[in-house]
Amino acid sequence: MSGRKRNAIKTGMIGLLSQSISLILQIISRKCFIQFIGEEILGLNGTFASILSTISLAELGFQNAVAFHLYRPLAEHDREKINAIVNIYKTVYRALGIFFCVVSVLLLPFLRYVLKGVAVTNEIYLFFLLQAMTSTCSYFLAYRRTILFADQKEYVYKITDAVMNIVFKTAQIAAIVIWHSYPVYLILQIIQVYGSNLIVHFICKKRYPYIEKVRFDRAYAKKMLSDVKEISMGRFAGYVYSSTDNLLISSFLGPVCVALLGNYSTITTNLRFLTNSVLSGMIPIIGNYLAEGEDKRRQEEKFYIYQHLRYAISMVLLIPAFVLIDDFVILWVGESFVLSFTIKALLIADQLLILLYGACADYITAKGLFRQSRVVLSAAAATNLAVSVIGVLVWGMEGVLAGTVCSQIINLTGYGWMMYQSFFDQKKGGYRKYLLKNLHFIVTFVITAALCMYVYACLPMTVSAGRFVVGGIVCELLVAVLYLLFNCRNSETRRLISMFVSLAKRKWKERRQ
Repeated sequence: MSGRKRNAIKTGMIGLLSQSISLILQIISRKCFIQFIGEEILGLNGTFASILSTISLAELGFQNAVAFHLYRPLAEHDREKINAIVNIYKTVYRALGIFFCVVSVLLLPFLRYVLKGVAVTNEIYLFFLLQAMTSTCSYFLAYRRTILFADQKEYVYKITDAVMNIVFKTAQIAAIVIWHSYPVYLILQIIQVYGSNLIVHFICKKRYPYIEKVRFDRAYAKKMLSDVKEISMGRFAGYVYSSTDNLLISSFLGPVCVALLGNYSTITTNLRFLTNSVLSGMIPIIGNYLAEGEDKRRQEEKFYIYQHLRYAISMVLLIPAFVLIDDFVILWVGESFVLSFTIKALLIADQLLILLYGACADYITAKGLFRQSRVVLSAAAATNLAVSVIGVLVWGMEGVLAGTVCSQIINLTGYGWMMYQSFFDQKKGGYRKYLLKNLHFIVTFVITAALCMYVYACLPMTVSAGRFVVGGIVCELLVAVLYLLFNCRNSETRRLISMFVSLAKRKWKERRQ
């Protein structure tokens, strides 16, 4: 097995473990937060995170540009070039950290406009500034993480983050339960972020001792900034998807509604993060395959195998989540926190579409086609914002989520069009094939989800932990059977099964030796 594949598998397994631990700790933390501090403060926490995401737009994709520019120097062991790039990144990020601090303070008078129904006191200002300090810490020491990512050593900081997360999340939960203190919770969060970045900083100093302070290379910085311009629209679009929902809901419906939605989105979003953590090592491998110059037919086959893998994972994770999430919320925080069926369906649809077009996004990132993606991202972000603003006035929380789903449909179709313009053969009905495959994915997902819901509803048990566990097992079995039934003649399914069987055999032989 090549070093690249070994690192990708190691990163994926560590990512899966760390994200699973993070999800469990978040579930426990939110439960304690609601019980001992209250959903209004929890809603404030989510709203503040969205506001601070607005300020972090100042970064506008600089990190992605740096990672892209580091791939070749790391492969060629060009230490002079690596030094120049890392020092540019460090200088820019320190300036951005200072900018972030200043803007955070200047935003204080405007908090009253996004916190509907909340009396904005000095205590609220303190909470906001403490949360801003957590984000600020990332700007001053985190720049070395990018070299680990570009060098396919992402697992190094994932292990560090996982250990620090366990220690400090446990301490935060204790602070909530024992002292009922939100400020202590935030201070521990600051220490966690700073400590984690400090440890990674020293690890990088040992792994890359040749990195030292050099003269700021203005010419190369200018070249990198040209790539930042292309990435910035993607960064802005990501902000529109992830942060404006909470801001709109807080401004029109109040922070408590942010907390209610957060109970559901914590589960659905973390399931997507779980998938991305497992697959995060794939982008450098994809870039290598593209660089090898295989014919378009072979590249297209590999793309569809990768997309089919993402579809299979979405079936396994999202369908049981869709069926069981209401009962989970009842067992977790209480029946009064259950939201409508429409909200649940829109949240799952959002995550499904992201996972499906994520294959295209990874190929486009690996190839560095930042400029070409601007039109798609601009259209999707504009649609999201327009539909969400109108939707929140007409339909409330459901209207905001409907805007997000509409934008993801644009991404799914637009990214596919880009793929066939840039990589594959457009003339032989390739794009039509892409649309039909994704339609097949969505239809089979909906049918499977409906059947799983029907079977779960027929279980002769009241809402309980036992019903939840039995329902989960039944759902996963039904998903497996229906997946094979719908895809048994599919070449991608056969290839994936063959790959997993070969991997299992190899691992078995290695253990026996």
